Amino acid sequence: MAGKVLALRGLIYGKFDTETAFAQHLGWSRQRLNKLTSGKRKPDIDEVFEIAQLLGEDFEVVAQIFLEFWSPKGQQRSVHFELDQSIPPDECSDAD
Repeated sequence: MAGKVLALRGLIYGKFDTETAFAQHLGWSRQRLNKLTSGKRKPDIDEVFEIAQLLGEDFEVVAQIFLEFWSPKGQQRSVHFELDQSIPPDECSDAD
């Protein structure tokens, strides 16, 4: 987990002088951000999106930081999203 915390902090300090400044730009308290950067709490998908957007990073890059190991041997999967190109866009609506 320490490497993941360092990766997140590296992204933050690459754009902001302090974690407090980053938290303020997100509209979050410093304590809320600190729980994520210290590894005490995992963000939800909306928080990952907010972080990625403010840092100017792809969602996948930031999401990868918070992924858990998905196998008993500690192998980690990468995040990769693809759209199903076989379904025409007009058939993707939730409204029926």
